[in-house]
Amino acid sequence: MEKVDNIKQKAISGFFWQLAQKLLGQTISFTISVVLARLLMPEDFGIIALSSMFMLLINVVLTGGLHLSLVQKKDADEKDFSTIYVAGLGFAILIYTIIFFSAPYVAIAFGNQLVCPVLRVLGLNAVIGSLSGVQGAYISRYLQFKKFFYVSLIGQILSAFVGLVMAFNNCGVWALVGQNMTSTISSTIVLSIIVPWHPQLQFYWSRFKTMYAFAWKQMVATIVATVSNQMRGYAIGLKYSASDLAYYNRGDGMPQVLYSQIFLTLKSVMMPAMARMQDDVGAVKNALGRSMKLSSYTLTPALLGIAAMSDNLVLAIYTEKWIMAVPYMQMICIMYCFLLLGNMNVEVLTALGRTDIVMRLEVCKSTAMLSILAFTMFISPLAIAAGQTIYAIGACLFNMWPNKKILNYSIQQQFKDVGKNILMAVIMAVVVLLIGFIPINLYILIVLQLVIGVSLYWVMSVAFHNDCYYYIKEIIYKKFRL
Repeated sequence: MEKVDNIKQKAISGFFWQLAQKLLGQTISFTISVVLARLLMPEDFGIIALSSMFMLLINVVLTGGLHLSLVQKKDADEKDFSTIYVAGLGFAILIYTIIFFSAPYVAIAFGNQLVCPVLRVLGLNAVIGSLSGVQGAYISRYLQFKKFFYVSLIGQILSAFVGLVMAFNNCGVWALVGQNMTSTISSTIVLSIIVPWHPQLQFYWSRFKTMYAFAWKQMVATIVATVSNQMRGYAIGLKYSASDLAYYNRGDGMPQVLYSQIFLTLKSVMMPAMARMQDDVGAVKNALGRSMKLSSYTLTPALLGIAAMSDNLVLAIYTEKWIMAVPYMQMICIMYCFLLLGNMNVEVLTALGRTDIVMRLEVCKSTAMLSILAFTMFISPLAIAAGQTIYAIGACLFNMWPNKKILNYSIQQQFKDVGKNILMAVIMAVVVLLIGFIPINLYILIVLQLVIGVSLYWVMSVAFHNDCYYYIKEIIYKKFRL
């Protein structure tokens, strides 16, 4: 087994490359989304949201745990990679056929005929993306995350250019479709060029059965989790209007960007790294504890800060026509704080190969989520968002529970580890919220809130001798030799 210290160094390096990739990608994506939000109407974003929800579920069915099985398996070889490539491509072609013929009925269900052609075009992403899915798994398995940085850079720049050109030429919703398709096509091409592995179009049934034993449970868990997470969108889209769904998604915009920066970066590095040290339970426990501390230290203050500034941020960035997104943004920020802690526990279970537990967790949680949704969807879209925030708190505790036995890492100990970080973030957010009532120019007020919020958090980190602050400072110093 590879030495833990060596894996740790690769994971730290991978984290910085993944963070750089996501910072760059999300910054470009967010900037373009702001421009497009000013050029397009909420209804345009609502149509894309309706189609994207359906596509997200399809992508889960396509990839599920197949590609992840290549990362988790200790001794995956050329035959394994080729087998998963062929299987993924075959699934993709089958799924797109289903998408093409079911698109009219999906459009009828959502009461918008534009969903049909949009879904048929976006569905091509499934086939195109399957051509590079194994290359992505190869990068993750060998912790070569520097390559993801270049893939993201090229994809974001090209897709941004296409989206803006189409928007300025009054293409409406198709500008968003063009942006999405360009990103997938360019990423697939670049991955195929820079990754040394290339498909052999060989399929080995015995290898497929072995990896599918891991993959099917992960697939079921991911499908259940995805459906559960997307049901609030389905409920808003079916029960209310496309504009209501657009306000919800716009409120999710900035919080989701931050969540992606931290959790998804840690997830992409943490899972393959922990999979390679899965025989050392103590090392896995320490890695989980460190990851939870660092992510809560960085993400929680950012999310609560956005919640405290949300009304000013929406007015300044999106204009007054998106003001209805503010309460959604506030609740979603709180929701992500709890999702962060709970989902990191799930990633550890996956890395250890315990997809059986992950599957049972998701099935149980989905029952609670659907019960809450069934009650709130008949009240209002805001009630749906509030209900999902309450659900996130319960799901967080539920996800933490198995690691009490598997890693000897109890719920109480986990919250003790992150408690100081959360308390500091709450204090900072309250101060930022109070500053928002000062009657001065909107843009000056936003700058004042940012400066005081960041400064206060830094002062508290130093005053309370927060170990996360000094750990990050040390890592940055060593990485960049400051």
